Amino acid sequence: MLRLIGRRLLTLVPTLLVVTFGVFLLAQLLPSDPAIVAAGGESATPEAIAQAREDLHLDDPVLTQYWRWLTGAVQGDLGDSYTRRTAVVDDLEQRVPVTLSLVFAATVFALILAVPLGILSGLRPNGIIDGGSRILATAAVAIPSFLLGLI
Repeated sequence: MLRLIGRRLLTLVPTLLVVTFGVFLLAQLLPSDPAIVAAGGESATPEAIAQAREDLHLDDPVLTQYWRWLTGAVQGDLGDSYTRRTAVVDDLEQRVPVTLSLVFAATVFALILAVPLGILSGLRPNGIIDGGSRILATAAVAIPSFLLGLI
């Protein structure tokens, strides 16, 4: 068991590097220009956009930009939000507790619903409750999360 945990921990770092670099590259391919957003939007002057490109180091090579982000992220600096003009860490400090409380409430609700349904389904296999809970579980998995979030 310890060997398995050790192997998983050894693969954690390369996996995180590959995933973060992939997301970083995908962000580079987006058609929008972060310098325009940082300079104040579409009404920004070319000088303000050029200054924002320099301030954000957007003219540096992609690997240099990624390295700058990665070293900052390891030190707890996730950068600044272009739109809110605040540190991303500050935004996370405000939003993570609310998110965790919603996750906790949803987990408690799911357990309150799932445990009795599971017990009743186990007591009477292929019964009405078993069939209904299977349909409910299939629907819950099949509904896209973006659609379920609206509900």
